[in-house]
Amino acid sequence: MITQIDISLLIRLVIAHLLTDFIFQSDKWVQMRRKDGWRSKYLYLHGATAGVSRIFVLRVMGMLWLPAAVARNAYFN
Repeated sequence: MITQIDISLLIRLVIAHLLTDFIFQSDKWVQMRRKDGWRSKYLYLHGATAGVSRIFVLRVMGMLWLPAAVARNAYFN
């Protein structure tokens, strides 16, 4: 059963994703990522920005344990 907390978390994570992709990321980042691929420092900067925004959302909601639980489940199953 999906709870109100689940929906709230989903909405906040989607908003964090949209902010990361369209507000915090400049056109230069996108161009350099396309040009340099895996060697682009902007790829990793974008990933770090996305990670920080997710951690912020999870911390605000008191669910900072969630990524560790998902990673543990993926590793041991």
